[in-house]
Amino acid sequence: MYAPPPMPPPHLINAQYQGQHQPTGVVPGFEPEPHLLSVSPLPPPRVNTATRPSPALPLTQPSQHRAGVIYAPGTYRTPELFPFPLGNHTVLSNPSSYTCRAIQDALDALGPQSTLYLPKRSRWAVSKTIFLKPYQEIATEGYPTNGEEMAWLDATEELEKHLLSGFCVAGVRIRNIGVDGGREKFGYKKTCDCLVHLGGDHGPGKIGENQAIDHCIIQHPRQWSCFQAFEGMFT
Repeated sequence: MYAPPPMPPPHLINAQYQGQHQPTGVVPGFEPEPHLLSVSPLPPPRVNTATRPSPALPLTQPSQHRAGVIYAPGTYRTPELFPFPLGNHTVLSNPSSYTCRAIQDALDALGPQSTLYLPKRSRWAVSKTIFLKPYQEIATEGYPTNGEEMAWLDATEELEKHLLSGFCVAGVRIRNIGVDGGREKFGYKKTCDCLVHLGGDHGPGKIGENQAIDHCIIQHPRQWSCFQAFEGMFT
């Protein structure tokens, strides 16, 4: 037998109820305070869309001398080399001839721990390899860094192998000199080698250590390279 639902208590019935069910979610007889009816919804929170820059990393200063860079003549300074001769020295100012023979005779006469200076703007014809002795230096007088002021060693067509060699010789120095292999004049030559040959290790007393080549211009090789420091871990 059907029984009607019980009526709500009298204090929840208002004048507008009149026996009808109220919509879901509305409490019968509830009327909100007037000041709550005019409240607008809260605005969305403000979001700062500006990106905050990340802290800048300190810029590292580039190395004064970068690896793998070819420097123009006179722009790479070698601070450990000073413009002074290595012990005994002479200027080959009045040679019998401007050839490799005159240079080799002067180097042999000076011996180890010496410097042979070539006059500025002089040019020397080199038909045979010039060999340096231990701790011997060959340089242009005054150590100029301008190619026009340097002494130049010019290979002749007859030159074989190297133009200058300090292979397996300790302490040799080649400074402020121009070397021209003559390729533009004579072309390629199979029996030639690199123009300047340093480095090397043939056992005690025959190690190419403490060698230096500084402020030189080496150009136009007739074979594979201008310069080689072979096994030059001590050079």
